[in-house]
Amino acid sequence: MQRYYFFPHFQEHNPFFCIFLSEIMEKEAFLSIFCCIFAEKGVCNDYWMDMQDNKEERFPIVNETGCVIGSATRGECHNGSRLLHPVVHLHVFNSQGEVYLQKRPEWKDIQPGKWDTSVGGHVDYGETPEQALVREACEELGMTEFVPERVGEYVFESCREREYVYVNRTTYDGSIHPSAEELNGGRFWTLDEIRSALGQNLLTPNFESEFQRFFLSQFPESNSRGGSHIE
Repeated sequence: MQRYYFFPHFQEHNPFFCIFLSEIMEKEAFLSIFCCIFAEKGVCNDYWMDMQDNKEERFPIVNETGCVIGSATRGECHNGSRLLHPVVHLHVFNSQGEVYLQKRPEWKDIQPGKWDTSVGGHVDYGETPEQALVREACEELGMTEFVPERVGEYVFESCREREYVYVNRTTYDGSIHPSAEELNGGRFWTLDEIRSALGQNLLTPNFESEFQRFFLSQFPESNSRGGSHIE
């Protein structure tokens, strides 16, 4: 996924200060150096550099059965139009039955700062859900070798958007490297930890409803440290 970096004070004077970088570049290091160059002039002191989702990114529009019927931009899908668009979710469990949750960064346009599904992302226009799942797992957690299992599909609705969700799970004990660009870190949670966090404004509503529907409802609470196992 691609990101835009905005320098609001500069861009009104010089278009080169609205800088696009691909995800393979070392953005944080570049931006730190860039800011230091202009610090002596006091230009950067009063501004934070914002990361934003690309609102022109194009998504497929689907019907209630998931068939593609058109396309729209990210901005159009997230502006309250409630255009139904597909997303993929992957719940990553380890062999101890714990589940990995990612922390959403504050710059996200949906549910900033909340804990969320291990891997989640939009299906790009022209992409299959299976391709999107592999891409998102690699981009967000650095996972390249895993075996996903489709556990369900449903339509998620909020006041801002409608998503056709492909729900997947996997058991994975390999290394996880959360993207410094995409995420604000992450960690494994026991099922009991997740139960305690429900309704506390810590987890995204999407994750709460989905995880209860497909996973927590199947397992009783446990007093053990690791919580109940999901195999």
